[in-house]
Amino acid sequence: RRVHGGLLLGGKMLCVFRTTTTTRVLGGPAVLKFSLLRRISSQQQQQCTPPHNKLKHAIEFVNYALHRPSILVVNTPIEQITNVKSCLDALVNKAAPAASAAPAASAAPASAAATLIDDDDVAAHHLFISKSIYIGLAPNYPRTLAFSHAQTAAKQIQQKQQTQSMQSIQSNNISTSLSEADYILGLLCLSGGKMEDLEFFEYDDDEDLEFVAVQDENGGVRLVEKGVDPATVGVPENPRKVVKEIVQQVKEAKSEAERSSGTTTTAAVTVTKCGQFDYDKIKFQKHVPTGLELLKKASAEYPHAQLLLGTFLLQGKGVDRNVDVGLELVRRAASTLGSAKRVLAHQIVMNLDDSNPNPTDVEKAVQLLNAACDEGDDAAPFFLYVLYSNGMYPSRDPSLADTFLELAVQRNNGIALYHSALIALNGDGDVPKDTNRYLELCRLAALVGHRDAAFCIGHSYFHGQDGAPVDLPLARKYFEIASKKKHVNALCSLAAMHFHGQGGPVDHRKAFDLYQIAALHDSVEAWRNLGAMYLHGHGVDKCEQTANHFLQLVQRVESGQITL
Repeated sequence: RRVHGGLLLGGKMLCVFRTTTTTRVLGGPAVLKFSLLRRISSQQQQQCTPPHNKLKHAIEFVNYALHRPSILVVNTPIEQITNVKSCLDALVNKAAPAASAAPAASAAPASAAATLIDDDDVAAHHLFISKSIYIGLAPNYPRTLAFSHAQTAAKQIQQKQQTQSMQSIQSNNISTSLSEADYILGLLCLSGGKMEDLEFFEYDDDEDLEFVAVQDENGGVRLVEKGVDPATVGVPENPRKVVKEIVQQVKEAKSEAERSSGTTTTAAVTVTKCGQFDYDKIKFQKHVPTGLELLKKASAEYPHAQLLLGTFLLQGKGVDRNVDVGLELVRRAASTLGSAKRVLAHQIVMNLDDSNPNPTDVEKAVQLLNAACDEGDDAAPFFLYVLYSNGMYPSRDPSLADTFLELAVQRNNGIALYHSALIALNGDGDVPKDTNRYLELCRLAALVGHRDAAFCIGHSYFHGQDGAPVDLPLARKYFEIASKKKHVNALCSLAAMHFHGQGGPVDHRKAFDLYQIAALHDSVEAWRNLGAMYLHGHGVDKCEQTANHFLQLVQRVESGQITL
């Protein structure tokens, strides 16, 4: 047996073994379905589709891409995206031509807009506009437009429900519900209007914080945010987390100042006296409490909201951890979503007794994963690959495991792509090393948002290793992808490239900003470089006190006085 990888799933390290032993498969193989793009692809590529059908297909594609975003960056169907953009321009100009801010060159003729739009379901069109901008299909439109159209859709649907006692609006096979509008608004509030920022949402953006050192009354040095009155910020008690302590104290000071002045702008959404949601009070800003409130409202009947909120509750992300409520929401979503079935299976596996797993629970988990595979989920095949390779729960079956791994790769699952890339880079048993395959799989994994893959391939292009030539602009591109996912080493690498002008122009301020983000995630290397930049005034006002504070902190970490 040869260990070729250790995979961390929900806190458990599952080592993957290769073996020639073939044993019974518990739960049976999944019915593998390789038509991930389903019927949408063939239907939307028809050239002689009536205008209204073009809009219908555009809406279907955007709804599909919203929950499977890898389709937008891997094997992108150009015809479908072109159709989406054409319909989007027509609808935006029809709905609010003065506020769209769309370039004149992309605007569809008024006659096309009139042909495309059926006013019986305007709310669906508003949501289509919002989703298209949110998932990145319309970079020429501002994020504020995505928010305003989702807000308008929610208000229109609520008004129709109030006047006609309707639970949903249906017209020409396009269905729109208030829960769906709440879900989209919730995503916009959680992410700040950009899909790629949802995974790492925080209560506030810390990237713009800039610290300066001030002397306290005892002669000591402490950091405060630039422009903030030092008297409002307390002295950090724990030097191990000095940067995060200051960030938290600054936030608390700001919140207290807002409460005292009565100018708080981040209040949660309110409900009017008549019991209707007051959507006008929702402002476009990245605000987690409002986003969670909208998700909670949407979870009453919208499966994707149930799954997302349930996952947050299971992980304690943005909310207090509540496994029971989280599981109940996920179970409700699992009646229609394969991805929810996979989450349930994951919970079952994580709760198994490693020394004596319950066979009934194991079989239930495998059945759920098989069902998720059948329904097109991209992560379930990789989960099954891990289980069948490891053999900890179902019986070990290397052949079936490899089949599931290939299915996950075909479905552009980021973890599967990256794992297969590492196998290609290092070789595995009968699998020879193949650097070309490594670069291709790692490239695809990076494009679908796997931050470790993006950092690795960026590292390869920076150093000219692993079959890659030296290509600094390309290395910078992949470091940028990983940095958006808060990969600490990528943040430091990208900062260094900006500082030295590698792969692009010199930009000390950008380097400073990137090092600050890495410092907020406890990067000693970032602290060291921030100290140097404060010391020499590179990208920030020169401040020897702040520089010495960072450099002394690094010395204490390296000497073992502080343990991170």
